[in-house]
Amino acid sequence: MHQHYVCGCNVQRLGQYAKWPGLSPRITWNVDLSGYRGNLTPAQIIGAFQLAWRWWAEAVEITPVMVSTAGEAMVRIHFARIDGQSGILAWSELADNTDQPKTQRYDSGDSWIITMAVMVGGIDLARVAAHEIGHVLGMEHDSDSDALLAPFIQDDVPKPTPRDIQRLLALGYKKRTTSLPDPDPDPELPPAEYTIRFKRQLAAGDYPDFVLGSKREVGDYLMTRVHPLPPQ
Repeated sequence: MHQHYVCGCNVQRLGQYAKWPGLSPRITWNVDLSGYRGNLTPAQIIGAFQLAWRWWAEAVEITPVMVSTAGEAMVRIHFARIDGQSGILAWSELADNTDQPKTQRYDSGDSWIITMAVMVGGIDLARVAAHEIGHVLGMEHDSDSDALLAPFIQDDVPKPTPRDIQRLLALGYKKRTTSLPDPDPDPELPPAEYTIRFKRQLAAGDYPDFVLGSKREVGDYLMTRVHPLPPQ
C-alpha cells in the first residue's frame, strides 16, 4: 500500500445523505491545466479524468459532461500546490443536494502518471480522480482499506470497487441498467497534439494557448494545446 494521503479536506455536506439532485443528474465538469507542472500531455490528463468519470457512470445513472470553461462547470478541477511530494494528493468538496459548483484541487507538487498497475515514479491520476469524484458525488472516506474511498491510495485498487458502488447507490443514485456508448472524440474539437509548419522561428509566448514543443524539422514544431478549444 502506498501511504500517501489521498484527500486533504472536504467541505461538509448539509445532511447525512447528500448527492446531486435528480435521478439521473447531468454533471458538467472542467479541468483547468494552467497550474499543472509535469510531463503528461493535456490529452493524457483529460483522458484520465474522462476515464474516472466513466467508471462511476457505468455503475450509476449520472451523465458527466466535459465543458470548455470553468464558468459552465458544476465540478471545477484545477492543479495547484497543496504540500508537495506525497502527503496530501488532492481534495474535493462534497455533494450537498444542490447544483452549486464544487471545487477539486490536485497537488501540482506531486508527480502524476497514468497506470493501472503498480505505481512507480509517480501517482496514478485516474485512480485519484476517481477517488475525488466519489467525494464530489457525495461519499465520505471509507474505513475499509480495500475500497477506493479509503483515505490511502493503493496499488491494487485502481478504480471503484463493488463496495464503493454500493455506498454510492445507498445515497440514492439509480443503478445503471444499460451500457454506456463507447466514448467518441468530439468531432468539433481539433486534436490535442499536432505538428504545425511556420515560416519563421518561434519564441516562447508567441502562442499563449499552446505549449511549444521540440522543433521537428526546419519550421516544424510540435504544438500541444493548453486548454480544450470550444466548438466553433
